[in-house]
Amino acid sequence: QLEADELSSVAGRFGELANEVAVSPVRLVKTLGDAAMFVSRECPALVAAALELVQRAEAADLPVVRAGIAFGPTGFRAGDFYGHAVNLASRVTGIARPGSVLCTEELRDAARDGFDWSFARRHRIKGIGDAVPLYRARPLGEPEPKTQTEGRRRR
Repeated sequence: QLEADELSSVAGRFGELANEVAVSPVRLVKTLGDAAMFVSRECPALVAAALELVQRAEAADLPVVRAGIAFGPTGFRAGDFYGHAVNLASRVTGIARPGSVLCTEELRDAARDGFDWSFARRHRIKGIGDAVPLYRARPLGEPEPKTQTEGRRRR
């Protein structure tokens, strides 16, 4: 819905914010217009970076950001990461509500401390046989939206 020059400005600002939140041990792999890929061996740092990006995008009056994070081995080739965890994180992002950070159960278990977690139900995800339990991460002490409609209003 944005003009080309406005879209370019929004994508540029989003890329700047993604660079700012990518503090070691979190690494920004790439941005793809309105998306960013981060990696880290430290799950709590990755969740914190995603939550910070959501907050900074909102403060910068950018379109609402959503994030999906998965845990698992990845491959690395030509400066890019690939594999099941990357594909799963992408699909989880597509399920996440605007303004939220949604994680797989393994990721939640690896980053349990330091965040408030709520069960976001089991979801059928393309390419995975069983429904996958997903969890919403929030900064400690932040109230959970009461309804799905309330979460949508934050757009």
